[in-house]
Amino acid sequence: MNNSVKFITGQLIKRYKRFFADVKLDTGEIVTAHCPNTGSMMGLLDEGNIVFLSKTDNEKRKLKYTLEIIKVLNANIGVNTHRANRIVENGIVEKKISSLGKNYEFKREVKYGNNSRIDFLITNNKKEKIFEENVPNIQIILKDNINEEEEDISINKEDISRNNSNTTIMIKKKKKTRNN
Repeated sequence: MNNSVKFITGQLIKRYKRFFADVKLDTGEIVTAHCPNTGSMMGLLDEGNIVFLSKTDNEKRKLKYTLEIIKVLNANIGVNTHRANRIVENGIVEKKISSLGKNYEFKREVKYGNNSRIDFLITNNKKEKIFEENVPNIQIILKDNINEEEEDISINKEDISRNNSNTTIMIKKKKKTRNN
């Protein structure tokens, strides 16, 4: 499975009406891209941030570009909530997830219960079933130049809403002083 995407780079002008982002491409052209992430994306939407777009030739689509990644604080933050599933699926198909071993089968979008589904059902050679209910797309931004000399950062499950698999976590840490 080849899941490679050729990205087009530019600078964010603005995001509006939840689904639209205006971008100035490196060529100078200004385009409107579809924004598949309907969350607030707090901390990601500063004008001038470097962005990566994908382009489609699908004639049925009104917007030919999709916002995929925003670069913030030298980190590439994936904002296309659909891309996370494709990355995990690629790892499953290519057998790159070592904890699964090499001998298994999988199905996507399997009905589970009356009104639900799971993203992946994986069955190993021992007929054990492994469920992946929801592949999260979590953007983590570290502020104030956190480095390894500072305390470790941990995020509890309670910090991430289970109802929203598309979460931006902003962590702002005080720099250590001699008095700390």
